[in-house]
Amino acid sequence: MEADLNEAVNTANDALFHLQKADEILGHAENWGFVDLFAGGMITTMIKRSKMSDAKREIEQAKRSMQRLSGYLQDFRNMPNMTVDMNGFLGFADYFFDGVVADWFVQTKINDARRQVKDAISEVQGILDGLEEMQ
Repeated sequence: MEADLNEAVNTANDALFHLQKADEILGHAENWGFVDLFAGGMITTMIKRSKMSDAKREIEQAKRSMQRLSGYLQDFRNMPNMTVDMNGFLGFADYFFDGVVADWFVQTKINDARRQVKDAISEVQGILDGLEEMQ
């Protein structure tokens, strides 16, 4: 039982690490998004999208950790749903119709993803606090 508890704590810490990293990277993407909105061009768009890709990788790592964590916790039913969906038409529009409307839509997606990540951080932190009390 103690080994499972320790593993759950380690897994929660891993998820939290990746979520916090994703939040940090999305903050950078958000900043580049503002630059892109008001004075950007192709280079700014490329930097912003690179940050978004980095954040997506961190979110995927966090999701894997949260899935492992759910195996340790019977009552962890409401797994946060986080997405950074920048593929398809919106990604195309961000590059090829590089204008205020496309940039604004992308900025909205970044803000939504960051809010979801912050919500997940709060949820995982609450679970981690509960696990640490049990140790």
